[in-house]
Amino acid sequence: MCIRDSIKAVAEAALRRLRTDVIDLFYQHRVDPDVPIEDVAGAVKELIQAGKVKHFGLSEAAASTIRRAHAIQPVAAVQSEYSLWTRDPEPEVLPALEELGIGFVPFSPLGAGFLTGKIDTTTTFHSTDFRNISPRFEPEARQANQPVVDCLCQIAEQKQATPAQIALAWLLAQKPWIVPIPGTTKLHRLVENIGAADVVLTADDLRQIESIVSEIEVQGARCLLYTSPRGSTSDASWGDHSCFACAPDGNRADTREKDRQPDAETVELLNSMRPSSQRHK
Repeated sequence: MCIRDSIKAVAEAALRRLRTDVIDLFYQHRVDPDVPIEDVAGAVKELIQAGKVKHFGLSEAAASTIRRAHAIQPVAAVQSEYSLWTRDPEPEVLPALEELGIGFVPFSPLGAGFLTGKIDTTTTFHSTDFRNISPRFEPEARQANQPVVDCLCQIAEQKQATPAQIALAWLLAQKPWIVPIPGTTKLHRLVENIGAADVVLTADDLRQIESIVSEIEVQGARCLLYTSPRGSTSDASWGDHSCFACAPDGNRADTREKDRQPDAETVELLNSMRPSSQRHK
């Protein structure tokens, strides 16, 4: 099966699972170094022309890749890791997005839970948790990176907020076209995360955060690079990036399998937000 047929098959399968006629935003969730991005963009363009997709998105793509894709089919959004302890997109990706009018969707805005202040050097993770193999979550790295959390806690106390809310508010204050997507399975954490939109960081607050965090050299690579079956490995710099685990955030320190399932209240709330035809029975 050629790449275009493969992408179309993925889209058709997604439409069936979502029980809808159109996908609002269709992401390539990692750039395959062995497939020209022009082929991917071309396939999505055909899906848009067929009325099955509304918008095209990329994830963890380099600025040059974004430009090449955008030339074939306008890119609506780019999703990449971005937070106070992962600021790699700033030099090249963010300027390119601003120039091209593309929205930015930071995943892992809470640093896989670290920026919530709930993780320290003694925290242990379930055996299936990707943080067990993440260099950034080695005990020595956690200790070295603790000043980032201390900064958030300091500002949070001033604002009567939580460290997680300050981390999210910082992202929201960067650009109006930046929309972070923290993940959680608990309703009270969802409410906490939404509350970040009400936290106002002044110019002085942002300068204070920058003056502190800019002096901290974050320790540990954020994840392990992934090598494709055909042997290509993503650039270790901020080029097209693939890794074994770029997991969603959790405000909890532990992520046991059972805890990854949303609780009943969260399921009910999210289900109520769906169109009636798509609600789970």
